[in-house]
Amino acid sequence: MEHARPRFVKDMREGEKVSVIGLVISKSETGYIVLDDGTGQATVLVPNDEVLGSVRPGELVRVIGSVIGDGEIRSYLVQSMKGLDMELYKEYMRLREKLKRGEGDK
Repeated sequence: MEHARPRFVKDMREGEKVSVIGLVISKSETGYIVLDDGTGQATVLVPNDEVLGSVRPGELVRVIGSVIGDGEIRSYLVQSMKGLDMELYKEYMRLREKLKRGEGDK
């Protein structure tokens, strides 16, 4: 089984499993939320009405799911990330990418 890869919205590719952290900026009554991680926005299809009812605009969440189109995720999990330092998380993601590219301390 393929693991979900931590991604920024701007780096998502159709067909991959992703883990994206961002702010819920809106939600619909028809089964989706809009998430903004500072690099872009994604429309997230939530798995059921119970999950949709538990999410609030302005809340920081992690979404794990499959990218099904340009900026669209079919979620398996929507998890509150209350208390996460988003700036520290973004720095971690930037350093992670540098290490993957072999840039080290550059």
